[in-house]
Amino acid sequence: MIIDIVISITFITLNILCSARACNSDHKYRTISNSLCKLIVVINSIAACYYGYILQSTLETAIIFLVLVMVWLFGCFGAGDIKLLCAFLLGIKPELTMACLVMVGGLGGVQLVVMYLIGLATNKSLFEKGIPYGIPISISGFACTTLSFLSF
Repeated sequence: MIIDIVISITFITLNILCSARACNSDHKYRTISNSLCKLIVVINSIAACYYGYILQSTLETAIIFLVLVMVWLFGCFGAGDIKLLCAFLLGIKPELTMACLVMVGGLGGVQLVVMYLIGLATNKSLFEKGIPYGIPISISGFACTTLSFLSF
């Protein structure tokens, strides 16, 4: 029982560190490194194996990946955002996947409104470098993986 709590806290700690790094990198440079995404994949794959939902989450992630690649082809979503989202989705229980996607969309909308209002107030175009969508993805991914890890 205690070991389960320690393992959950370890996964949560690793995910929050990776999420913070992804947010910082996307905010400053509008990129998230492949090595960080690989680390998130490893952490969340091990967690999904430990909690016993790796097959379901892998199948859902593969389907979502294929849909998002189609969206990427139309220029509506960045490839880096797809890999970050899929890295987090591996660690999310299948019943929380839709909630995570809705949360990403909601937080992304809030982020766009805030960026627009800051741009109006400062007379700067904050959208020239692109939209750091890795921030809402990281926040949502962290929140939903945490819920998944704590509901064992």
